[in-house]
This record gives sequence, C-alpha cells and structure tokens, in this order.
Amino acid sequence: MVWLCRDPIIAIAIFAATIVAIITIVWATPAEAQLAPISRRDKAPILLDGRVLFQVSSVADFPAAERAATINEILEEQLQFGEPTSAIVLEREGQTTLSINDVHLLTVTLEDVKRRFGVWSEGEKKTWLQKQAERWGKRINAALQRAQKERSIAYIRQAALWSVGIVAVSIALSWALTWVRRTLLLPRLQASTSTAQFKQQQRWRLALTGVQLGIWMTAVYSIMGLFPILRRGRYALFASLTRPIFKLGEVDGSIFDLFILLAFIVGLWFVVKGFTHFLKTQILSLAGVDRGGQNTIGLLTQYGLVALGLLVFFTSWGIDIDS
Repeated sequence: MVWLCRDPIIAIAIFAATIVAIITIVWATPAEAQLAPISRRDKAPILLDGRVLFQVSSVADFPAAERAATINEILEEQLQFGEPTSAIVLEREGQTTLSINDVHLLTVTLEDVKRRFGVWSEGEKKTWLQKQAERWGKRINAALQRAQKERSIAYIRQAALWSVGIVAVSIALSWALTWVRRTLLLPRLQASTSTAQFKQQQRWRLALTGVQLGIWMTAVYSIMGLFPILRRGRYALFASLTRPIFKLGEVDGSIFDLFILLAFIVGLWFVVKGFTHFLKTQILSLAGVDRGGQNTIGLLTQYGLVALGLLVFFTSWGIDIDS
C-alpha cells in the first residue's frame, strides 16, 4: 500500500479502473440480482442463459436453492424442445401456480410476495399471489422468446458482427493510447534530466497501460454477454465472486466484497491524502506553522480521517466494530 500513497497517479488509475469495473458489473447485472444478492440463503435466482429472471424464497423444508434448481432445470428442458413455449397461471387445489407446456413449473407462495400479510384477508392474499404469478409469467415468457431468438442463425450472425465491431473499436482505442505513449511520453522519458520528472512520466505510462487493459476487459465482458453459452460462463464467474468465503461478525463476505473494500480504501486514502496536502500547503503554512508542525498535524489528520472513513464504511456494511 505504501507505493500507492507515494504515487498518486497510479492510485488514480487503479481507483478509476476499479470504479469502472464495479459500475460495469452492476449495470450488466439484472436489477433482481442487485436487490437480492446471491449470497442470501433464503433467496435463490431463477436463470435462463445466464440472466436472472427473479428470485424465489425458501418454502418450509424446501430450500430456495433446491427450489430454484428444479425450476431452472424445467426451463432448460422446455427450451431444448425448440418450439414456442409460454408460462401460464393456473389455480390448482387452491394454490396459485405457473405451468409451461402442461408441466408444473412452480407454486407461488406468500414468501415469494414482498409484502406482509398478517392483517390482510384471504382474498387480498390471493390477489397478490395472482399478481406475482402473472408478473413472473411475463418475465419467463419474455426470456423464453429472447432465448429462442438468440439461437437463430440471424441473431448469431448479428452477434458475430457486433463482436467484430467491439474488437475493432478496442483495437482502435488501444492503438490510440499506444500512439500517445510512444509519441508524447517516450520522447519525454528519453529527454528527462531529473529523476522526479522521469518517474512522473513512467507513472503516466503505467496509467495508460492500465486503461488499455481495462478496455480489453470491457470488450471481453461485452462479447460474452452476446452469446448464451458465454453469458452462462460469465454469470457463473460472477456467482463465484459473490459467494461467501469468510465471515465478519454476522456479515458474510465474498471476493467481490474484498474488491469493493480495496477500491474504497484506495479511493479514501487518495482523497484524504489530497485533503492533507491542501491543509498543509494552503492553511497551516499561511497560518505560520513550521514544517515540523505541519507534518505532525497532517499525519494525525490523515490517519484520523482514514480511521473515521473505515468506521463509517464497516458500519454501513452492518459490521459491529465493538463486538
């Protein structure tokens, strides 16, 4: 971490790349997956070709993961038939269900509806179960139609053209950055006479290399989203990154959580570092504080703000620092 503190340009590049990566993942992840993280044990995603359609809850002795696995398997089987399929809402033995091609898909339960039913009548409960079933049925039908379309020759050709376009744009951007590095930075590196100036140019060169890497990572991520089989692999990778691997108090943590934590620490340190520099050069120096006092006050302020920022961050995560 020390080298990040001494090289603010590298810190900016890493922090910016981290934020872009997080925004890209969040933007590409369906809203239902964002509202109900994969790590929750009482919810499990219903998937089709790597896209989350909605989340189902645990029911009595039927865990959410097992329930979702059964539904996902039925959807995959129906999709393999290659014929037009659609989910319909049916009432069976007083229960609201969804069926697809005369095959029972799922039973909508009170746990699936995001409302409290304690003071509601049976009729009101039935109405909300019906609405939830209809909502899920529309999502399933739209997803099935999209999945069938993405298996057509016309779509595969179009996706291939989009992939070529993404690669071409990535090559152009990468080449432009290479031209900037060779034309603008390399001559300055060779002409640099001071060590500080030479290191400054090297940092910018490293930052441009990081941007190039980010461009290609974004290109690969986007291309994987165009094809069903690759999208499944992308979702599996994302699921593995968000799967709990450690515990902080009562909070389950994943690799993705560590990634966010690292991004926050880097960004926080950079912001605090800039504020501390402003405090020493623009406030304390004008106030007549000697250099030793400036360094002491700046150091205390820096570590105090970092500790406060981490405290706020962990508290917002639900981690009890006192425990």
